[in-house]
Amino acid sequence: MISNFDDAHYESPGHENDKSPLLSNIVEFVETASVECSTTGGHVTTFKEEHSVGAVSTCFNLNCCLAWLSMTMAIISGGTIGPVFKYMEVVGRIKPCLAASWRCQAMVIFLVPLAVLEHLYFKRVKYNGSKVSGINVVSNSSESEESYSGVKWCHTFTPHLPFPLVVHVIYSGVMWAGNLLFWIVGLQYTTTFKASVVANLHPILLVMSLAAGGTAVSCLEWVGVLVSFGGILLISLRERPSHLPPEVVAHDKEWLGLLLCFVSAACEVLVVFNRLKTKRFVPLMQYTAATTVVVALISSLSFLVLESDADSSWAGSIFCRGLESDHCIIGWTSYKWIRKVFLFGFIIGVICFTGFNYALQHIPPLVYSSLTLLDPAVTAALSWLIGVE
Repeated sequence: MISNFDDAHYESPGHENDKSPLLSNIVEFVETASVECSTTGGHVTTFKEEHSVGAVSTCFNLNCCLAWLSMTMAIISGGTIGPVFKYMEVVGRIKPCLAASWRCQAMVIFLVPLAVLEHLYFKRVKYNGSKVSGINVVSNSSESEESYSGVKWCHTFTPHLPFPLVVHVIYSGVMWAGNLLFWIVGLQYTTTFKASVVANLHPILLVMSLAAGGTAVSCLEWVGVLVSFGGILLISLRERPSHLPPEVVAHDKEWLGLLLCFVSAACEVLVVFNRLKTKRFVPLMQYTAATTVVVALISSLSFLVLESDADSSWAGSIFCRGLESDHCIIGWTSYKWIRKVFLFGFIIGVICFTGFNYALQHIPPLVYSSLTLLDPAVTAALSWLIGVE
């Protein structure tokens, strides 16, 4: 039995051998140390089925252990995002979209080589109907000797994906960019802790989306999510908006920051759902690198359109030509910032987002989303430690 969270991939009992032409060309492969996490009568199950029959249980195989470890590391490292962006805003006077662009550029430097190594590793290995890390791969070779031939970026995996794979990956990148940019801009109008609280509304939005889509969500799960979020919400109501610009406090613009963070949470839900659809066709590092490149491009373009000095040329905004400061797209390569941004990119790119994407392949989306409620506590502690709040 193969447990899969993709609602499009479903076989009813008694029809396990009814393979479509597409599925007959898909080679499913898994690491030899891996065993199935759950069983529901010997047929392929979806997140909806597993959720409704209670089949999502604790798994003790290698992949699940690594998923929980990566999730823990991702939550801890992800807690640095808010404080670092706040530090860049308060100390370095770096504008939000520019800060996002700097971080994503540094992430790409680490992620692209890892994606290439992942591709070369899979390409060297021959497969005979097995699975590796739950990733399905289309093979162009004969059935007797099937091998990984690369991600089919322009292929439409009907009925699982309605558009070519590259469109879905770009969509994930756009939604991730929205999640990042709306949250960073919102940080200018509220505290880091409150921004993290509202941006982490996505477990509630995810539960509502699952319920609206017909997935059975138990009363206890509703209560668990609401109680967890309610606790950190009560704490945030007692927090005073310190370290906010005087003009923000004077004009009571905190509501704008919270609204932007709410939109960020909605974008996160769309990222989660789309990753569940594409994870069977794009390996982990290649997906993370591709979406990061999209976010870097959108962040840089947003800076050029919304934040760059009207008196400076695009060449100046990109390469710092004619500028007295390093507030340009490649300004992070200056001596003042390169070590800080490089370290930031490694922590967020390699540890945080790669960890989140890996965990999402093995942990149910509702559990994954609920665990991120720990982020505000980590963010608040780190913000206090570095003195930005």
